Amino acid sequence: MFMIVRTWAGRLAPAALLALAAFVLWRELGRLDPAEIWVEMAGWGPVRIVGAVSLTLVSYALLAAMEWLGLKWSGASVPFRTVLLGSFCANAFAHTIGFAVLIGGAVRARLYARSGVSLLSVAQTSIFCAVSFGCGIAMLAGLALLVEPSPPVLGLQLHPLLGAALGLVLTLAPIAYVGACALFRGPVRLGGRSVSLPSPGIAAGQVLVGLADNVITAMVVWLLLGGVGITYATFAGPYAIATAAGVISSVPGGAGVFEGSVLALLPSAPRPALVAAFLGYRLIYYLIPLGIAALALARSGLVPNALDLAGIRKAWRRFAPALLALGALAQGVVLILTSVGRIDPGRLAILRETVPAVVLETSHLISLVSGLALLAVSLPVARRHANAAPVAVVAALVGASTALLRGLDVGPAIAAIALALGVVLARDAFTRRGAWPLRQMLPWWLAGTAAVLVGAAILGLWVYEDTPYEARLWAEVGYHADPARFLRSMALLGAALLAAGAWALARLSGPSATPASPMELDAIRGLVEAGSDTTSRLALIGDKALLRSAAGDAFIMYGAEGRSLIAMGDPVGDPDAGRDLLWRFKELADATDARPVIYQVSPHWLTAYLDLGLSLLKLGEEARVPLADFSLEGGRRAKLRQGHAKAVREGLSFEVVAPPQSAVLLADLRNISDAWLVGHGGREKGFSLGRFDPHVLAAEPIALVRHEGRVVGFANIWTAGSEEASIDLMRHLPDAPRGVMDFLFVELFLWAKTQGFAWFNLGMAPLSGLAHHPLAPAWHKIGAQIALRGSRFYGFTGLRAFKAKFDPVWTPRYLAAPPTALAAALLDATRLVGRAPPTPLTNP
Repeated sequence: MFMIVRTWAGRLAPAALLALAAFVLWRELGRLDPAEIWVEMAGWGPVRIVGAVSLTLVSYALLAAMEWLGLKWSGASVPFRTVLLGSFCANAFAHTIGFAVLIGGAVRARLYARSGVSLLSVAQTSIFCAVSFGCGIAMLAGLALLVEPSPPVLGLQLHPLLGAALGLVLTLAPIAYVGACALFRGPVRLGGRSVSLPSPGIAAGQVLVGLADNVITAMVVWLLLGGVGITYATFAGPYAIATAAGVISSVPGGAGVFEGSVLALLPSAPRPALVAAFLGYRLIYYLIPLGIAALALARSGLVPNALDLAGIRKAWRRFAPALLALGALAQGVVLILTSVGRIDPGRLAILRETVPAVVLETSHLISLVSGLALLAVSLPVARRHANAAPVAVVAALVGASTALLRGLDVGPAIAAIALALGVVLARDAFTRRGAWPLRQMLPWWLAGTAAVLVGAAILGLWVYEDTPYEARLWAEVGYHADPARFLRSMALLGAALLAAGAWALARLSGPSATPASPMELDAIRGLVEAGSDTTSRLALIGDKALLRSAAGDAFIMYGAEGRSLIAMGDPVGDPDAGRDLLWRFKELADATDARPVIYQVSPHWLTAYLDLGLSLLKLGEEARVPLADFSLEGGRRAKLRQGHAKAVREGLSFEVVAPPQSAVLLADLRNISDAWLVGHGGREKGFSLGRFDPHVLAAEPIALVRHEGRVVGFANIWTAGSEEASIDLMRHLPDAPRGVMDFLFVELFLWAKTQGFAWFNLGMAPLSGLAHHPLAPAWHKIGAQIALRGSRFYGFTGLRAFKAKFDPVWTPRYLAAPPTALAAALLDATRLVGRAPPTPLTNP
């Protein structure tokens, strides 16, 4: 009989709670005017909205910590990034749909399956989080009753002793749970099942995180409730009871039950303020996270494909840049035009109470700058430039915040936030690297900004036609200084347009370098192959322009960056023709008002550069291994010999594949290269470095390292006559055996020696070989400090040490540039090397 009653009670309780909540809501809100609710919401102000959003972020961070503790207790090992995603999605869905253990568990099972987490561990984690929530809500209610033991309940005062006793019980219950975890360390029988309790430390963390989460979540509603005479302690108890009732009801999100319970438990609270707080709470804490979680799951590919989500993602990736570019353009125009008009009197009254005048004035100007930035970034967004996405996100978020602070412009703020969110969700669509297309972008930006400026001026003159112009308006500040802000806005927009136009005129007339055509590359191939320096092979990559002698017996390869025309290395070919080419190169730079710069010059040509009136800056030292006496014999090579022997024992083998290379091999090497790039900055560099170009690699010898038959690393081999061999790319898989680079270089040295080469060029070690002396030149002191303190960003000292163990001969390399522009030339050269190269027209 008892089991039947308990079963029917469990079935009827949710329905009874929902019916009771519906009655309370009808009784309390039946005569409420929606306009009153809107007035309350309009009075929140940006401070309360930002506070509620910030508290929501803190709450979800605490839920992630709770998730991590649960996974640790279950014995699962999951990357913390995956934990953040799993916790956020599971809780966002469970909060809104209800049935937290089942819904949250289902989401966790799909997300954690890739990390090898079993269903048992998922179930244990879900139960752990549910217990943490229960302990936290109980302790919150208990502490609220201890602080205020006689709160009003259903219009009646609870007796202080009864309230304090109930509060003590609720507070001690979670503490007793932690004590039980400390006392019963082995399996415990509960309901006929064997359960292992968490360790005392984990249990304490479980309770504390659960309490902190519930404290923060209650604070979200209380903050939106605002100053209505209800203290947090008074509100926390009813909140905890209402939350528990919502969970018991099994209604999705406790909708209606939570609200009706709070209304019943706080009869003296103003109804419009409570309802407004409920709506804000549901939006900020439930609906927005639910939407973000749904999009995150869709992007992760873990949602069932009934709606062809893969097709939707593909279409979004294809069309998102164009749509977002239009959005950025429109949002920039809106931010600028809405800054022209007068602030609504109702909003102005709220701003006077919440935002200092100096913040309002500053936000107005920053909002204009954000609008200009969005106008500027719209074209790079449309062209899928990777570095345009973060600029658009920052500009949109700054525009959203300043739109609220300058005039409570909620519509533009929401649109800006939606734009930022869209760019973040479509970030994989922005794949182009390198500098923005300034030559194509500037004319459009100038025309668009001019049109917006004219439109804003016309709009402002119409709005303020009844305000006579006075010079004092320019300096007027304050809440009612709308005409003054309009004048300053026009001045700022005009100054930006003028400065950009002047900069454009200077920039668009700068130097340029058109990459060599396949026919030009064929014409210099003989000079490259007959030379004695493998650096000359950089010309065949196809990303540089060529300056050739009239007889075709010498050439200079060069690129352009900023105000510099930059040659890569010394002239190639006949030395006398090369000296004449250097003067032609200087004439070419002078004709475009550019500075002539030669990058990585050798000591052999120093006199020629000094004759050109250039100064020298030491870049580093190049390492060349003499092959005539290279071997693994002797005590000096003991470490290399032992490392090589160990690599062979571990299954590494070496092979040089002669050209032409097969498409199958190049596809395998592409996968290795892509994996290597992920761990080394994510993109190719250019100018002084090669890149993975299958057309170029197909015509070059490739050195392969295999591990038990699988290719795990490779290098393409460059040669210069019979004098020197070198490599361009050297890449390996992340899971390749340790020591694969040493093994590859040793094998390359031995192979090059058997082929009759005299030297093997290991390339330059930047900022090495600089003088360490109190009287050393300033650049040597600066470069030494960069090498010492910049190792976390680039392994200056590590690279030098790696090359030094092969006992190379070190040769200095320099930058040659006009004496007054050495620093600017170095910056331009650095930018040129770091810029992703264009797709060349190669003809191997």
